[in-house]
Amino acid sequence: DDFDAVGEGEVFLGDGAGGDAADGFAGAAAAAAARGFDPVFHLGDAELGAGLDLDFVFFVAGGGEGALAGTSAGHLGLDVGFCEGEAWWAAIDDAANGEAVGFAIAVVLKKSHPDSTVLFLYVNRPCIVIGRNQNPWLEVNHALVQRTVAPASFFTRLDQGSTSSKEKINIIRRRSGGGTVFHDLGNVNFSVICPPADFHRDKYTEMVVRATRKTNPRARINERHDIVLDPGPLLDTRDHPQLDDTHRTAFLYGEGPLVPRKVSGSAYKLTRQRALHHGTCLLSSPNISSISEYLHSPARPFLKARGVESVRSPISNIADGSNEGMKLTSSTFQHQIINAFIDMYGLKKIDASLFPESSASLTGSDSGRGCAFGTVDGDLLEIPEIAKGLQEIQSPEYLYGQTPQFILSTHPCEEDDRARPPLPNWFPRSGRVYMKIKSGVIISSKISSSERTSDTFSEQTAFDHVLKDKKVTDIDRFWDVLQHACAPGREDDTRQISAWLDLMLGKISDSTSD
Repeated sequence: DDFDAVGEGEVFLGDGAGGDAADGFAGAAAAAAARGFDPVFHLGDAELGAGLDLDFVFFVAGGGEGALAGTSAGHLGLDVGFCEGEAWWAAIDDAANGEAVGFAIAVVLKKSHPDSTVLFLYVNRPCIVIGRNQNPWLEVNHALVQRTVAPASFFTRLDQGSTSSKEKINIIRRRSGGGTVFHDLGNVNFSVICPPADFHRDKYTEMVVRATRKTNPRARINERHDIVLDPGPLLDTRDHPQLDDTHRTAFLYGEGPLVPRKVSGSAYKLTRQRALHHGTCLLSSPNISSISEYLHSPARPFLKARGVESVRSPISNIADGSNEGMKLTSSTFQHQIINAFIDMYGLKKIDASLFPESSASLTGSDSGRGCAFGTVDGDLLEIPEIAKGLQEIQSPEYLYGQTPQFILSTHPCEEDDRARPPLPNWFPRSGRVYMKIKSGVIISSKISSSERTSDTFSEQTAFDHVLKDKKVTDIDRFWDVLQHACAPGREDDTRQISAWLDLMLGKISDSTSD
């Protein structure tokens, strides 16, 4: 994007501004300084203050507002390409824009200068987020999600009131790997985009641990690179680790009630020019006791997937009720993470007026490397790159069409010889289902209910004929499809098999028996 110094002490960034983008913020600042004023930057309609030495650039959304009607992080994302500095951050409170926006923005931020390091913070409305290589039917209880109208508590954050009493909980596939997580307004998310040479799995997790310990000293990194809380009593002082040891705490942990509780998980994506580290922080989720219900798929015992399965762990809030953190707001926690980032890179102190809602003391030094900082507001859905990314992430084709091949079967088979749990008592006694699905498309099936072996092959052939090459997402109810291949007198059995498939693959069915 272009820029130019215009007007009384203002620099505008964006379309039609003119100028040479290669000069970046530093060139704009120098031009402004030569005219005798401190530069003020604009992204869209957002005013940004700036220092003169601009190795680092800082953004925070909404000027401390709790929830924005929109943000212009999209403008920010389009403009980062000309940043010449080494690191900058963007703190975006994006609850009002929906659950996929943060991931769409993160993709745009990957276009930032290859030598820069970006810290991007955001909060999502309630949603379930699966990893790039995961199977949504294996990870999520679709039937529960589809029939749920979320209560107000799902949309409540400790530093805000309820935003809605009737909302759907959507499912999102992110572009990075890792397992499935539940987001809500008590969950602070972070993304770091950095040069691949500077990336290792614990670098920014350690940064978040340092921020977390301002609230809960039990936090540490485990062997899976997650952040966990050690729940036991305080160890003898002789067993206390060094204060800067982010992999050990002064608290006991073990088995049973002493099992560490996970509060943060991470996912990663590496490309030739950029590395992306996504992370979650369960700060103060009001839905902590409900999360497991939504992440427990009834299809799990019957489904064998080629993709990555989530590793299930006991979870907790960082503000777990045993410390002052219960009063911690997400804004303050974000600023604690920002402070840890500032300290990591030796940046200048940030203007405290930018964070009126935060109780965190801002770090940095007067002699540290310079930065630009300010507030960002606007309508990011007007930004083509953001709108395109959001449309893709929210599409059924991306959510389900990216699913690796899997087998769904009622009984042990060659590809999946596990023992199966008992089928529902309403399922046909001789019923059998085998289905192979790739990229969300049924590529083969063997379905039958006849007790006579001589009839089984003809049933399987007929059902496979109507199911083959159909997208699972194009099927409202399996009875709508299977009824066209149902043998006379087999209607009841076919309805019950259809109802079981509806349950396994997340359809809303009125044919399920009690």
